[in-house]
Amino acid sequence: MTSDLDTGAFEQLVRELDPGMRAFSHRVLGPAWSEDVLQDAYLRAFRSLPRYRRAQGPFRSWLYRIVYRCCLDELRSRSRRPLPWDSALDALPAPPVDASTAVRDELWRALGELSGEERACVMLVDALGFDYEDAAEILEVPRGTVASRLNRARALLRRALGEFLPETEGEGHARIP
Repeated sequence: MTSDLDTGAFEQLVRELDPGMRAFSHRVLGPAWSEDVLQDAYLRAFRSLPRYRRAQGPFRSWLYRIVYRCCLDELRSRSRRPLPWDSALDALPAPPVDASTAVRDELWRALGELSGEERACVMLVDALGFDYEDAAEILEVPRGTVASRLNRARALLRRALGEFLPETEGEGHARIP
């Protein structure tokens, strides 16, 4: 059984990590489904807390891994239904001031065309700042799989957003706002 101290520490950590978890699950699933998934993920994490060990990695990565598993479960259970990306636009934080509505709309349309695994990689690395190793740990795939999913997803996003992206030199890539 978890002690009151463990419960309090867990609640504090979840409060601190919730904005990132919420953004991650919204962009993987769309907001229509992410609220229930987050509640399920937090409940699973709380119940698993006595079995959590630092050897499994940082708490942040452990919790993201649980949220991702719950997102995958939801995607599998609803694989016959399209994702409600139009409603996602209103439920997520406003884009940066310099982003136009057309760019935002096109970005969401393009993200909606990616697989759940590709969206998860883009979110973890480009939007939330995880490195490839941490993203691989969260997604429970090899680092090379993260790299290949990102490569494919970024190519699709670049094609979809081509007219909106500034001309750049070198091998850089656009980061998701």
